[in-house]
Amino acid sequence: MLFLRDGPITTQRSSAVVSTVRALANEAVDRRCSRFSGIWQTMGLWLRRRNDRAMLRSLSPRDLHDFCLSQTDAETEMNKPFWRE
Repeated sequence: MLFLRDGPITTQRSSAVVSTVRALANEAVDRRCSRFSGIWQTMGLWLRRRNDRAMLRSLSPRDLHDFCLSQTDAETEMNKPFWRE
C-alpha cells in the first residue's frame, strides 16, 4: 500500500494524484513545445528574409523603380545577412 504524507492512498486520492501528475506532465510538454514553436517561427522568418532578398537580386533596375526603390537601397537590403532585420 502506498502512503502520502497525509495517509494511505485510497482510490479517490489515487485518481487525484494521477490527474495532478498528468497536469504537471502536460505543463512540461507545453513549455517544451512553446520553445520549439519559437524556434520554428524564427527559422521561418529567416527563410522569408532570405527569399525576399534573393528576389530583390533578380529584379531589374526598372522593376526596382516600380517599387520606388533605388539601386543603393536594394543593394543595402540584399547584402544583409538573413538574421538581420
